[in-house]
Amino acid sequence: MHEVPAGLAATTINLAGCTGLRELPAGLEVGELNLDGCTALRELPEGLEVESLILSGCTGLRKLPKGLTTEMLDLTDCTGLRELPADLVVDEIIGWHGAAKC
Repeated sequence: MHEVPAGLAATTINLAGCTGLRELPAGLEVGELNLDGCTALRELPEGLEVESLILSGCTGLRKLPKGLTTEMLDLTDCTGLRELPADLVVDEIIGWHGAAKC
């Protein structure tokens, strides 16, 4: 799977290990989004609505979208991440080790 359909709304989406995934559609609404090991993913879309966001091992990820609010965020081993948006709101970060210093 290399593309997620636009307008998708779900309780849980698990795309762990989907190394060919390069982007997500705008307006994606999901409770839990697991993108663990999606190494080709460079950025997330503006307007992403998610309660739990697992980005561990997303080594190609360069930045997070402006306005991102989430209850849980896992950035473990996101070695390509270079900046965090100033308006990022996270209730709990469960993983940060191995991420580049922002």
